[in-house]
Amino acid sequence: MISITIDASVLALPPENDDLELEYWNINQFYLNIFYLRILEKCPSITVSYMNKIPDYLQLNSYFPENLKRRTSNLIYYNYKFNLSTQELEKYYTEEIRKKLFSGLKDGKIGKLGIYENIPRNYSGLDENKYRNISYDKTIYHLKELQNNFEIYLGYISELNSNYHSEDENYIAINVNNVCMSLEIIMRFDNNKKSRVNIIGVQNTQKIIQNKEFANIKSAFEEIKTNHSLNLNYGNKISVKEIKQNIGIDENSQESESDFAIKLYWYLLTLNKVMDIVKNHQINIRNDDDFTLLINSHGCLCSPDSKIYKQCKFRSRYFINDQGNEEYFSLHLKPITYNKKSDLGNFSRRIYFKLDNMKILIGWIGRHLLSCSDCEKITECHTWKESI
Repeated sequence: MISITIDASVLALPPENDDLELEYWNINQFYLNIFYLRILEKCPSITVSYMNKIPDYLQLNSYFPENLKRRTSNLIYYNYKFNLSTQELEKYYTEEIRKKLFSGLKDGKIGKLGIYENIPRNYSGLDENKYRNISYDKTIYHLKELQNNFEIYLGYISELNSNYHSEDENYIAINVNNVCMSLEIIMRFDNNKKSRVNIIGVQNTQKIIQNKEFANIKSAFEEIKTNHSLNLNYGNKISVKEIKQNIGIDENSQESESDFAIKLYWYLLTLNKVMDIVKNHQINIRNDDDFTLLINSHGCLCSPDSKIYKQCKFRSRYFINDQGNEEYFSLHLKPITYNKKSDLGNFSRRIYFKLDNMKILIGWIGRHLLSCSDCEKITECHTWKESI
């Protein structure tokens, strides 16, 4: 998987300008950025994450996109032409991106979107003082008012890349055209250790998109098992038939099967690759938090379940391993996630796995499992009452 962190500059729009030529250029560039963001969000080989508190940074520096519809209409009135569907892109920005950005601000928590939502708490504090303590070519960044936040993520990702050898997967997308480079970072906070982070203009991101098409789960799964499973083992219940059954695929859902098949391919491919990195670089995996951080750094959304499920009498996180025995699984990948609570049981997809003798054991591939908040028996559950 490719992991792309979206910088605030991508969503920055200067205030309205009386110079119509400059106003047109600003508005058109903003729509182009949204156009390419939409492509990234829909790409199954890309994980899109957003820097935290982007709306705050934009509003503080007068770059928040306001009155977009009115400003566009005004330009059209003066015969300025847009090659893109401005109505469609304005709707996508308002109903998808903007809504997502503001949802990431709740509770004042840092890193609430994409991989940053899943990185363990012990590791997720993006220390402003620590991560600004870096050296790099500052000429690549043109919006100086937004540069502080950019540097924090630049330092954090450089540390991830250094520790987990994820420099090939990690990118930061900025609002600069015709840029695609590997930027050297000197981490002064780590004895001037050097690392690299990929910087790319959001309108150039199609250069790094990897395409792979599968019509169904069978073709994707067989491709992985045949060519990319050196470091993967599968539980006794992991088969094409079981996956389709657990996901709820029927004859009338060919499109959704294809979508999930492609996601399944990229996620399992990345798991196999991650274990090569662990072995080749002798990365020490001490616990689930270490493994979660490693996998998120390579672009796969991953988190552990609450410990309550190990004691759950319904045993919903217990699956049959490759030896035919029942085992508890906590770590899970999130190839498809819907944020609406009502959608969780029907449409979100999960891959449960664990580290087993320097291989990854896959225990379950299917729908989002029953959670405590969804369970009808929660009020009479002693395990749940003891956990709160």
